[in-house]
Amino acid sequence: MHRLIYTSSARTLLNDGTLRQILDAAHRNNERDGISGLLIYHEGCFLQLIEGERQAVETCFRRIKQDPRHTGCIVLSEEPVSSRMFGDWRMTFQTHRDLTGLQKKQFVDLRAVADSLSNGDLRQHPKTQAILLAFLSTFRDLDVAI
Repeated sequence: MHRLIYTSSARTLLNDGTLRQILDAAHRNNERDGISGLLIYHEGCFLQLIEGERQAVETCFRRIKQDPRHTGCIVLSEEPVSSRMFGDWRMTFQTHRDLTGLQKKQFVDLRAVADSLSNGDLRQHPKTQAILLAFLSTFRDLDVAI
């Protein structure tokens, strides 16, 4: 099992219809490829966690990086894992309307760290990993299985 978490910036602000297209494609592809995860869109930025078999995750991420609707993919974490963090979700989706005040703050903090360290290796940076783990743990109790 493998997990990859990245952040990127939308080239333009995306409307609900475009976001729905992205989510629909993720559902189809992830069900086919055995991938689960979480996709967050807030203030023109994405954060996505994808998990599954290593080859499937790598193939999915190559496809994601080629999507012209976003730019600047920065890998925040990539590692082998013993179990899925969001195993019941083909892909759940959260926008600014779904995030709590704390989640919004953590998201902004995470993006700020990523932007300030974009020339370094964020996967090993302790500040990034601490903020990332705190942020993701707030989603574990969501009653969502999409």
